[in-house]
Amino acid sequence: MEKKEIFQNWLEIPTTHSRSIDKYFDDLNLTSKRIEGKTILDIGAGVMQFAKGVSDSGIDAKVYSLDPFYSSPEKKSVHKKDDELLEKFVQSHNNPDLKDKIIGGYADKIPFCDSAFDMVISEYSMPLYARSVKEIDDFFDESLRVVKDNGEVRICPFWNLRSNEFRERVKSKLKEMEKNGLIRILKNEDNLAIFQKIPKLSVDKI
Repeated sequence: MEKKEIFQNWLEIPTTHSRSIDKYFDDLNLTSKRIEGKTILDIGAGVMQFAKGVSDSGIDAKVYSLDPFYSSPEKKSVHKKDDELLEKFVQSHNNPDLKDKIIGGYADKIPFCDSAFDMVISEYSMPLYARSVKEIDDFFDESLRVVKDNGEVRICPFWNLRSNEFRERVKSKLKEMEKNGLIRILKNEDNLAIFQKIPKLSVDKI
């Protein structure tokens, strides 16, 4: 799988069980059967709870964990509590088996080629913490770009913490993509949104 050269070498990124695989499954309406055999991008993966849970459960799925922290883990993050969490788990929950699937980058500039994934998930990440309308738009556009035709994007929760304007944009962007024939909305609620990418040939016929 092609990855643009914007990420660093392995530097002991930690993983943790603080959010169980069952929690992810409940939030994103997933099952082990649903992700079996799939290649998945976890946006805002933090300390890789989803990838670790999938690996420990013996599920045959490839999970790539994307987070800005992985771009420069040797530097201190902006949030002290994040540093403390990472430091706490770095020794006891390190998993070398996952180290080739950690990617430093941002959700509005995903460092992967087009149609790279069967599924994209975002759990308590984007667009929840988006800081601008542009960041919201870019997140949706990038998620759609890297997911395969008929692939799914699953987002929990489906809103924004910062402003009413941003919350409205999250909703309207989804409807825009549907109106333009780019996606099928499978679920659209505050706690969960699921949409499927319509193949380009289908778009061209509209």
